[in-house]
Amino acid sequence: MPELPEVETVVRGLRALLPGRRIVSVRLGKTDFMDDPGALAAGLPGTRIAEVRRHGKFIVMRLEVPRNADADSHLIVHLGMTGQLVVQRAGEPAAAHTHAFFALDDGRELRYTDPRRFGRIALFSEKQFASTLARLGADPLEVSEAAFCCLLAGRRARIKALLLDQRFLRGMGNIYADESLWRAKLHPARQAARLRSGDIHRLLEAMRHILNEAIRLRGSSVSDYVDANGERGEYQLRHRVYDRQGKSCFRCGATIRRILVAGRSSYFCPRCQPAPRARPEKKSATHHLRELRVEVEPPYSKASEQLPRSRTPDRLQPMTFWQAIRDLRRRGKIARQWRASDLMPHLSETFSPRTIRTVPANQSVSRDGKVKGDYVKRGREAQAFRVGDGLYELIDDPS
Repeated sequence: MPELPEVETVVRGLRALLPGRRIVSVRLGKTDFMDDPGALAAGLPGTRIAEVRRHGKFIVMRLEVPRNADADSHLIVHLGMTGQLVVQRAGEPAAAHTHAFFALDDGRELRYTDPRRFGRIALFSEKQFASTLARLGADPLEVSEAAFCCLLAGRRARIKALLLDQRFLRGMGNIYADESLWRAKLHPARQAARLRSGDIHRLLEAMRHILNEAIRLRGSSVSDYVDANGERGEYQLRHRVYDRQGKSCFRCGATIRRILVAGRSSYFCPRCQPAPRARPEKKSATHHLRELRVEVEPPYSKASEQLPRSRTPDRLQPMTFWQAIRDLRRRGKIARQWRASDLMPHLSETFSPRTIRTVPANQSVSRDGKVKGDYVKRGREAQAFRVGDGLYELIDDPS
């Protein structure tokens, strides 16, 4: 899909050809990608193109109606994945899949070609134009560093996903997000809120450098893209990471890898862009059942020991140890309402010292909650719970 540099290149080409020209007539082919073909055919003839500019990935042409300033409108064009917008002589043969012809008063035509028809053409009034494009985010070439920091603050999304979100930054796409992250040495899966000020500064500078360099070289022609004169771009020859899976990194020589982030292919160097370290999540009491494991073996003496549910005297309810555990499991909770001093005497009375062992503080734990080493339960599943700072395991009711 044409991204900011490609759209900017097309806009600069059209800006040299279209302002001041009047649209004489409109001829349309397939119209399933146009908002209102009837409005285009009726509203464009007679209008004068006053300005051509870019807004994100949209090409915006401001149209003036002679002697009626209140009727000014905007023609917006999105190139989709394979769209091309070129100016040609009216007598030249039209390329296949050309679906819109805008005849100009100088004998030329503005033609829109799109084999896959994923683009968009629409005619908006001033009010409709403002409301439609107001949902787009800041322009990466115009946003200040302070504003960029504010946009990232508190965002838990991955940085690559944010860069692709047009409500966050308008115009960024897959190619230049990967190239910018490589230049800034940031992994695409880094969480935006955890970027340091130095990371944010490098990323913004990298985006500006990459985008400006791509505009200077007229974009990347990796598929159907051509500029307003029908010429291909050259920045695809400068790609350092995009679509280079299995090749060597230009900076360190490591092998470029590919992962999926937000459903999009993301290319990165595992050495220059180290993966974020997994931080342990804060676990609530309901997670302690799966946290650690300690072997508990029979015999079970005094299994019917009476335990209080609460320390409050008027709410004491007698129940056996296993009834209490079953009740807690059924409600999805753990014994956090018992203090260690309340429950530990019952544990020591219920189980002999050789049948219950606590987990050492430095015992390694695998990601799924199983304790590595001698404390792994063999042949059956068991559950663990926390009392105070102690970690213990209980198997199912022995009865």
